[in-house]
Amino acid sequence: MGADIENFIGTCDVCVFLSCNSKKESLLSYPLSVRPWERVGCDLFPFGGHHYLVCYDDFSNWIEVGSVDNSSSSSVISKLTFIFARLGVPDALVSHSIPFGIYELANFSKEWNFKLVLIGRRHTEKWFGIAKNILRISYKSGHDVSYALLEYRNTAIAQVGLSPAQIMLGSILKSKLPCVVDQLLPVAINYSWL
Repeated sequence: MGADIENFIGTCDVCVFLSCNSKKESLLSYPLSVRPWERVGCDLFPFGGHHYLVCYDDFSNWIEVGSVDNSSSSSVISKLTFIFARLGVPDALVSHSIPFGIYELANFSKEWNFKLVLIGRRHTEKWFGIAKNILRISYKSGHDVSYALLEYRNTAIAQVGLSPAQIMLGSILKSKLPCVVDQLLPVAINYSWL
């Protein structure tokens, strides 16, 4: 089955496009996270006439992408509230966008007990690139963006041999692709070696 998957990936235009466009990210100037969802990067970007909010966990490589009505702080806060309700509140929210530096978001960070950290754009470009590629390829191929995110979250990170879902949640997520039932069972992850 592994050879069939490799053959499929080699003939898939979407997979080839993503693998050719991956870029090395420079080292970050802040300390590494020691657990999932500890420090979450978050920013807005336009795509296809809509605004999207991207949130990414730099420990697990987990990505959330959601459409927002506009780039106002109230739209951003509404989407963040929804994401935090599902995944928890991070210790720090890292961003460079203008809506993240205004009064409403500062109050939101105090209410929800997380630190707001403003950084330069170059630290978020990798995640924008991944999110934009997922959106671009999904729209171009007519496939669902949610399913593309699901498969991204189930794809193992080469350096650690685990997927963002395994690091974040302790197991892979059930998808349309067949898998061994044991892979869906949660396992304890030793984060010290990641």
